[in-house]
Amino acid sequence: MNYKYKIGNHCVQIVDELGLLDLDFDFFELVDSVNKGDVICVMNPFDGCACIPKGLLEMHGKLIEGHLRGKFYSILVNRKIVIESDKKEKHINVYVDKGSINIMSVYSFFVCLKKHVVYILSNKGNAILHGALVYDPRRMGAYMILGGSGGGKSTISWMLLQYGLELLSDDMVFMDVDRGEICGGGGYLYVTKDFVERFNIKEYTIVNPGRKNRITVNDCEKSNAQILSVILASGVSDENGLIVSDSETVYEEMMNTQKGWIGSDCNMETVKSIMRRLAFNVNVYKVFLNSGTAHDLRNIIHV
Repeated sequence: MNYKYKIGNHCVQIVDELGLLDLDFDFFELVDSVNKGDVICVMNPFDGCACIPKGLLEMHGKLIEGHLRGKFYSILVNRKIVIESDKKEKHINVYVDKGSINIMSVYSFFVCLKKHVVYILSNKGNAILHGALVYDPRRMGAYMILGGSGGGKSTISWMLLQYGLELLSDDMVFMDVDRGEICGGGGYLYVTKDFVERFNIKEYTIVNPGRKNRITVNDCEKSNAQILSVILASGVSDENGLIVSDSETVYEEMMNTQKGWIGSDCNMETVKSIMRRLAFNVNVYKVFLNSGTAHDLRNIIHV
């Protein structure tokens, strides 16, 4: 079986000739394209230690990640899944026991696979950032939402959508460095069960039981945009949202949101350059999840 899925604004072709995927992969958005894809991902049978390079085995944990001999690896130890990426060839090999990528493990696999797509496609002219992107058709620009896991990127995105804005990206932002334009692959928000209950969402798809659900939102038809402001999703606090004026502090906080987001060395330098440029040239707002968040967002987007 061959699948073509959308990750960000790129097409990833997954080749599974042996039928190693034990589900229909509803987690991803299908792409109707005749092109072979920007990245080719081939599913291979797991062969024990043969597909895990020596050196990585010395690391411990449920997830092992690292670069070795010019390739990038992710190993989901408990599920016997190994992801191997070759940046030069734009090729991903996945070694997996049949049935290991199932309804319970697909979210972990999806998160790791996105990192490998980032690793392969990032270069000096095309930075890939970890963040959400919401487009304002009135102002013809986008708000970039940055934050760590649990900081509130999805919540802030959802609240902005209630004011008529449109989703450009759930958590991956692609930037053309020379043009300063950003784009993504919107249409869905991936949210927790708590989110579904808090906002009384009636229609959603469970993509990982007890962990992640997918809801369909207003998709943005525009493929690229300029950045209006940056919103730092800063978790739960009694503080109101505020504009951060200390550019050096802003830069450090923005860089912290990119930790763990895998890219090549040249891409990290590009990301640093972008974050510094934004910190010194656009308004950056620190927004907390509290009763005043909606009011603060109204002020930021001028409604």
